This record gives sequence, structure tokens and C-alpha cells, in this order.
Amino acid sequence: MVPGLWKHDWHPVQFTLVVDDFGVKYVGEEHALHLEQTLENDYSVTTEWEEKRYIGITLDWDCKQQQVHLSMPGYVKKALKTFQHVMKKEQQQLFPSAPIKYGAKKQYTTQESMAPPLNKSGKKSIQQVCEIVLFLGQAVDSALLCPISSFASQSANPTEETMEQTRQLVLDYLATQEEAVLTYNASNMKLAAHNDASYLSVPKARSRAGCHFFLSSDSTVPGNNGAVLNIAHIIKHVMT
Repeated sequence: MVPGLWKHDWHPVQFTLVVDDFGVKYVGEEHALHLEQTLENDYSVTTEWEEKRYIGITLDWDCKQQQVHLSMPGYVKKALKTFQHVMKKEQQQLFPSAPIKYGAKKQYTTQESMAPPLNKSGKKSIQQVCEIVLFLGQAVDSALLCPISSFASQSANPTEETMEQTRQLVLDYLATQEEAVLTYNASNMKLAAHNDASYLSVPKARSRAGCHFFLSSDSTVPGNNGAVLNIAHIIKHVMT
């Protein structure tokens, strides 16, 4: 049910696979060796038993505190060097906020930029920034996802203003801030969900899906709790 997650039917071993990089979880070294030997029947395999790196992410384990710290040392410096970026000034803000118009009864959307379009070289540069910084955002620094999604939506027809925002607000920001560290704490809490759907309850022969996500420590039937996320969507397809 989870893309990229694999587990054996009876051996206590499972792994995530990204391209050709395995992150393996096992109980008993013999089961990990069984996986390694199976792969070696068809592939050349190298192993790293210290569990310090996975898909470019450095893993710092603190077993006493039941924590693991994820980071990508040097990734930002390498990216800034790739783009030959020179920081103009320190930047604490990732993305420009819409100016507040005090006293206005209506808040209108930001107008589309009237700046000149970028050439092919500039367009490619925007796309490269989005690709490289997106991985950092998905791996350890989720604050980057909002501006990157905005720039990516403009990458098909970027303007000179898009380039200025990308360099000042993303690259200057990365050059200013310390490298991000993401910490996971061990917990006995489990993510649970109550979900259901209503049939033909919306006009035009449509149905509605609903789900209530919450945290619970119960192992059998989870009791109710405050929502982590609630979903109530009209299903866009006509359901039979």
C-alpha cells in the first residue's frame, strides 16, 4: 500500500527502495544477510552497516534519547556553488507576503507579474533551482516547499521577477540560515483514521468522501481524538 516499501512474507525484514538505494529495517542480522545474499544473485551490492547515510541524508542516531536527527551537510553550499550565487544581503523571509491593505473591505489576489519573460537559459536556471531545492525541502526542510511550489508553477513561463524572487528569497535565504536538522522522536502514538463515503448525496450524480485523521495509543479499535486532519471532498468522478 506504500509505494517503495517492501517487506518479506515471513522474515522480519523490510526496506524502502529509492532508485538503487536500500534502507533496511530488520530484527536479527541473519535476515538482513538473507536479503543481501538474495540481491547478490543478480546484482553487485555494497553495504553500510553503520546506518549513517541514506539517499544523501545523514542519519545521527541518539538511542538514549530515542531520537534520530536528519541533515544534509554541505548540500546547500554545493547548490549555491552550482548556481554561482553571491548573497546580496541576509534574508530571513522565504517568500514575499502580500501587503496588507488596512481599511479595505475586500482582499484581492496578487496581480500577475508584468515583468519581461526570461530567455531559455534563465528558464532552465529556475527549473534547476526548483529541482535541487525541492529535494532538500522534501528531505529535511519542509519550509522550502511553499515557495518552491510557487516557482515551479511559474517555471513554464517565468519572468525576470521570478528569477529575482528565486535568487533573493530562496538562495539568499539558504545562504543566510544554518543548515536544517530534522528530528524524529520515538513515540507509541499511532495515526488512525475514520473514513466513509456518501453515495449520490451531491447534485450532478456525485458522491462525497470524508475522513477524520487523529492520533491514538490504542492498539485495537482507536478511540476518538482531536483531528490531525479532516477531509470532506466531493468525488470528481461519478461513482457506481
